[in-house]
Amino acid sequence: MTGRPGVDQIKDENGIYGYYTLGQQATGSGQTNLYADLEQRQVDRPSNYLLTTAALEATLLPGLKAKTNLGVNTSNFSSLTFNPANDRSLNAPLSSFDQSVSTTAEWLWENTLSYAKTFGQHTVDVVGGISAQQNKFRMSGVNGNGSISNDVISGSNGNLTVINSTTGFTELWSLASQFGRLTYKFADKYIFTGTIRRDGSSRFGDGQKWGIFPSLSVAWRLKEEGFLHHVDAISDLKLRASWGKAGNQDVPLFAYQGPYTPGPSANDNRGYVFGEEKAY
Repeated sequence: MTGRPGVDQIKDENGIYGYYTLGQQATGSGQTNLYADLEQRQVDRPSNYLLTTAALEATLLPGLKAKTNLGVNTSNFSSLTFNPANDRSLNAPLSSFDQSVSTTAEWLWENTLSYAKTFGQHTVDVVGGISAQQNKFRMSGVNGNGSISNDVISGSNGNLTVINSTTGFTELWSLASQFGRLTYKFADKYIFTGTIRRDGSSRFGDGQKWGIFPSLSVAWRLKEEGFLHHVDAISDLKLRASWGKAGNQDVPLFAYQGPYTPGPSANDNRGYVFGEEKAY
């Protein structure tokens, strides 16, 4: 038997849900009728992704090539959760509504010019280029209770009696780069590579947006030396040493801008009066 008069099933032939005795919980579940909650709850979370790339390469002169590459990545995600109102507990809960939508659009455009030339035992390979990248993320959402009807699933103004929270924001960042690389080989045994790149990120504040990152490397292919060339047990052997500087832009947006909030504290900037010296 269930706690609802006249209904001794989880759900009868008329579509009426039974419940445990009002005020009592199903053991270990925290719900009055799990089947009813699962069947009536509506959850919809579709997502779409699109990744495209296009490239064009042209030979301008023997050994000299120009290449452009464009990539676009977009994604859309939405989430809707609706729990209808019911009378299966002492304090009949209002319906709950939660919806959020987010979109991401990112593009990357790279342009390079390369030159390769072999003369005798010498090989030179030079690459230079520029690139630009931008990422935009948008998100909005609403959460509330008390829909005017279980048949009206909407977070629009006037449909929910209680709005718990609303949110909406846009995040935008970009990155610009110039780079170059020189590789020199002698007899395919001794290899020198030097690279340099200059990156500018919108994530950093004025005067700190740009950084220069060089690197150097040398390599020795021992397998090509006479004392290892005919050793079949070793297919390839190379010693390599390198040095370089790397950057990292994975910091929160506008982290360089410190917020000011009211209230006294000696541990942060609260209590500061604009135009005066900070005192504790």
